[in-house]
Amino acid sequence: MLLRERGKDSKVLEEFPVYRLSAQGSRIEKAATPDGVKDVVREAARIPDGTRCHTRLHLEWEGEEGLFGLGQHEEGFGSLRGDTVYLHQANRKIAVPLLVSTKGYGILMDTYSPMVFQDTAYGSYLYTEADREMDFYFMNGATMDGVVAQYRMLTGKAALLPKWAFGYLQSQERYETQEEILETARQYRERGIGLDGIVLDWCSWEEGKWGQKSFDRGRFPDPAGMVRQLHREGVHFMLSIWPNMDESTENYREFRDRGLLGHAMTHSSYANEHRGEGLTSNERLEFLGDSVLGVVVADYLFHEHPDMPEGELTRTRAALVCEGSLHEAAKGLELGRYLRLGKGEDAGGGRKRPSILADATEAMLAAVYLDGGMEAVRPIIRWLILDKEQEKAADRDYKTALQELVQRTPGAAVAYRLARESGPDHCRSFEMEASVDGKVIGSGVGRTKKEAEQMAAKAALEKLNG
Repeated sequence: MLLRERGKDSKVLEEFPVYRLSAQGSRIEKAATPDGVKDVVREAARIPDGTRCHTRLHLEWEGEEGLFGLGQHEEGFGSLRGDTVYLHQANRKIAVPLLVSTKGYGILMDTYSPMVFQDTAYGSYLYTEADREMDFYFMNGATMDGVVAQYRMLTGKAALLPKWAFGYLQSQERYETQEEILETARQYRERGIGLDGIVLDWCSWEEGKWGQKSFDRGRFPDPAGMVRQLHREGVHFMLSIWPNMDESTENYREFRDRGLLGHAMTHSSYANEHRGEGLTSNERLEFLGDSVLGVVVADYLFHEHPDMPEGELTRTRAALVCEGSLHEAAKGLELGRYLRLGKGEDAGGGRKRPSILADATEAMLAAVYLDGGMEAVRPIIRWLILDKEQEKAADRDYKTALQELVQRTPGAAVAYRLARESGPDHCRSFEMEASVDGKVIGSGVGRTKKEAEQMAAKAALEKLNG
């Protein structure tokens, strides 16, 4: 046996109410932080958002078994046996909910929540703070490398870093000068200690110009020469940059003075009410942003899906650039807070209107494109839109395919009905039936109703397609 659960109550779920914060009526203040001045929410209305569960999976490891993984931590852990590990994203901490055993198996927790691993006298378990259900993958890879291979199969094969990135990278709170960086590399070489890269973590900019994307020439007089010298020593150079910029910096003023961001957030209703100020609406930017978005998405789909036929490429692109997709992106960015709307449009709920938010998203992308070109806007589109492609494809799957097939008959539509549910509260099983005109054409079982509907649609497709 590779692993066993605790004999009694091995899976525990504790339900609790959750809330989301509303931007309406919130109190936001400027606050100085180690990363510069930021907006900090002091007060916000809470809106009920259903329930979640604290989950706890109790396990029993074997005596000599070694456990590794769960991300990057500063405590200097080797095997995690006998320790407690807190998983959450932080400045010097990376959370990866994958546990790997020397016995050749792994456990991947499917969670977006903070997580705790514990193996102490108080118990051995994996705990998540807030999930809709307990969900995890058990991988029998035979070896630890086999587990990693199965992990890559589940999560996608990320591009491997260059070989030097697997070596030793030297960093500290910050290096203050070019000479300090070169001297550190020289010391490593003179002492015969391996060094593959050195990191300038922050404050490469001039004093008081937080986030400026240029070097302080007093401390870094010749950055290109510094990098060439490091390369002659066989050392790579890595520079951390900050996305937020102080309002006094040239980078900030460049974007502000061109008026791109304000222009992108200006709705026609606001421009009409302020004709005397010479304002123009974001409609021309919408036009440009729509084209830029279409090109980037088409290029991505063409190269990522070499076997996808033209018709499917067209449908997928349309789904990714549609109003609904752009509306979701705008909500994630809270663009509604920054829109400049006319009084009537604002009073009528324009800040939440999907069409207005979708248009503002396109205008914002155009502003980024005009400021920094295609290389600046491409990663933003990837983050906002394309990283959700797999989720959209997963949601589409069998249900959409069945709907498209059934709708070839005028007036026909698919309906889903819960046939039965079973199992304890922490491990429910649902059976759903798919029917057309009252006739059941497929049924399926899943851990959630949504999953069971997909299985029912799959069974129906197989029946209809013979």
